[in-house]
Amino acid sequence: MEDPLHERVVGWLEARRAAAARVLREQGIPPRVQIEVTVAEPGPSGGHQTHSEARLVSVLAAPNYFAGWAMLYQWLQPFLDLEAEAVAQAMVRSLGDRVCFETAAAPGLVARSMATPTLLDLSGRIGDGLAGSGRPSYDPLFYAVLLLRQSLFEYLAALPSVEHADVALAASLTSEVLNFARGATAVWVARIPVAGLAIEDDMAFGPLRVTRLSPEEVGTLINYRSLPLSMIGRGTDGLPMPFSSYVGMSETLALEVRGTGPKSEAADPRLLVEAVVLAFHLLEFPIAGGGAAALMAEPRWLSMVRTNTPVPLIPRGPSSMRTLEPASLSRILAMAGKVQQELAATRPSPAAAALRRFTSGVTRADARDAIVDFVIALESLFLPRGPRGEMGFRFTVNGAAYLAERREERMARFAFLRELYEARSAVVHGSYMGPEATKSAAATAKLCLDARALTGAALRKALDDGWPDQAMFTGLLLDDMPPPR
Repeated sequence: MEDPLHERVVGWLEARRAAAARVLREQGIPPRVQIEVTVAEPGPSGGHQTHSEARLVSVLAAPNYFAGWAMLYQWLQPFLDLEAEAVAQAMVRSLGDRVCFETAAAPGLVARSMATPTLLDLSGRIGDGLAGSGRPSYDPLFYAVLLLRQSLFEYLAALPSVEHADVALAASLTSEVLNFARGATAVWVARIPVAGLAIEDDMAFGPLRVTRLSPEEVGTLINYRSLPLSMIGRGTDGLPMPFSSYVGMSETLALEVRGTGPKSEAADPRLLVEAVVLAFHLLEFPIAGGGAAALMAEPRWLSMVRTNTPVPLIPRGPSSMRTLEPASLSRILAMAGKVQQELAATRPSPAAAALRRFTSGVTRADARDAIVDFVIALESLFLPRGPRGEMGFRFTVNGAAYLAERREERMARFAFLRELYEARSAVVHGSYMGPEATKSAAATAKLCLDARALTGAALRKALDDGWPDQAMFTGLLLDDMPPPR
């Protein structure tokens, strides 16, 4: 069945491609250029070996393509935006308010497109001030222009050369534009480079996906410390932009978290992303990395300006690898749902405090600081509201009763919790570690690992069985008391 609007958008994309090719020829700019790409491959004895590969790509897909867009803006402005507005008007006549959206993609679209006079004029004529009222922030025409321009950017950059048309690609992009415009939902993706996991094949379960990074992406991560921002190209546009302190740590996988929601509402995926990452840590999948996720829309060209959000990853290379099986993703997702429910509480809660302190401890570089975090997390569990006296004793007794059933196991837990609490007190009050004047770094590191394992087990139990209160601890303790004579 013919779709006149589809045909018009395809024709517009192709006309703009031909115009861009003509302008490049007039300016003496070659349509294709050779670039050097850093590629990383697994080394024979572990780690990665990097090398450079020469590639011939469209000048608009080269790593300095931001400059290419600037040139196109300058040379094509007299007619590019006006043509876009004419096609956008046809979209609005056909689709009305359905073209409007307030999704995670919107900030990138506006930032990328507002620099041109026509769009500035559009926003000025149309006006804003409606955000948060349940109505679009701008006139539908504004959003239609944004969608058209983003699809044009993608079409020009995806072609091997702007000299040659690809009608099938133009038709595919047009279908994505119109499907998004006609639909009621939007999809966002948070993509996180991670280390510490091994997989046999790419896997997915529900909104979670774990895939291998491409050799080019791994090479870019290794070079992030010295790589100019302008050298980030299309092959690596699914990576988060580096923070100033970013250091590549042998990330070889991408953890993707997907979400879907009404496109009329601005999406904020940070809480779900935090819950998923915390679930990995709680279930003893210690994922490491640079600590950032790239937030994007889907299809990805909707948000060609990437947004970063911090994520709680171990800030150092993994000391060991753990194999992730497909079945584990269902456990991780179930745990993430419980974590998200606690973190989403409107009022501060002991559960949210404990979970975030556990996260803080996992991501600490200093074992002593991590021990303090783990003890604070356990205090949120073992010291519910009630009498504040003898806190150290109540911490150890309640914790031992909560974590073990048999007397021998409880005595062992009691002894460990007492050692842990003393270590925490020593750090907080300025001592080095523990009752002794000195304590070896190895012993401190072991205590930290043991504390992490115990804290994770306690939090998993609380999330599965319900958060303990003082009545529960009283019951646990009185059940073990001998009956009165």
